[in-house]
Amino acid sequence: MSHSLHPGPLPSPRGGFFRDNWNVFDLLVVGIAVIPATGPFAVLRSLRVLRVLRLISVVAGVMATKLFGTIDPGDFGDLGTSLFTLFQVMTGEAWPDIAKTIMEQAPLAWIFFVVYILVSSFAVLNLFIAVVVSGMEDELRQDIREEEAKQAEAQAAANQEILDELRALRAELAELRQEKAA
Repeated sequence: MSHSLHPGPLPSPRGGFFRDNWNVFDLLVVGIAVIPATGPFAVLRSLRVLRVLRLISVVAGVMATKLFGTIDPGDFGDLGTSLFTLFQVMTGEAWPDIAKTIMEQAPLAWIFFVVYILVSSFAVLNLFIAVVVSGMEDELRQDIREEEAKQAEAQAAANQEILDELRALRAELAELRQEKAA
């Protein structure tokens, strides 16, 4: 009895990876993650949160297709249609109409829609908050660096002034010693 590590057929070695849109999406997210954490592209790093949103959407899409596919095949007949319909629900576009159509035959469907809207809105809201906070954090760090540079410059100027005064005092002291010795 032999057991295979791969339950399905092996992917094509040449370009098979790029035929799957989710693989391309993951590649972009990982590519964004290696961008330096400073500079104008730092905000792009927060887009890594999209992977969580993708997971939520796919799981909800599968659930919606299984739960509502026979009730409303126009909106939930297959996974692609379900994902598009759930995107509309997430953005608030016509979701009451979609929910009413489903709830005519499945009265408790409102629970699915409310939970999906809350979870997806929470994820999107957190994404935007992360982008804003990341941008503000970068600006704050830049301001702190500038302020530290100004303080270091002022301290260096004060130190130089003190050294100049000490040299002047030593010179006066040396003159006084020479006058006293003469």
